[in-house]
Amino acid sequence: MGAVQLRAQHIGQVLGYKGLILQNKPNVKNVHCFVFGYEKGSDFVISKDAELKTFSESIAELRAEYREYAKIIEDAREVEDPDED
Repeated sequence: MGAVQLRAQHIGQVLGYKGLILQNKPNVKNVHCFVFGYEKGSDFVISKDAELKTFSESIAELRAEYREYAKIIEDAREVEDPDED
């Protein structure tokens, strides 16, 4: 059995869940929707209402964020201990 591709129907499904949350929890102002999968199908569409990413895209973004964070930490160490080498 192969991986399930991200398709337009998944956007509809997650937005249906979002609608249920907003209907049953009226005090909730923001609901962030995410749809993850291994690959995007040919009928995949972009949605402004849900974050849609493959696992590879998510991992690449997290790696980039981690590198930025690690650089900030390293730069802060150099400022704290400029003579330490």
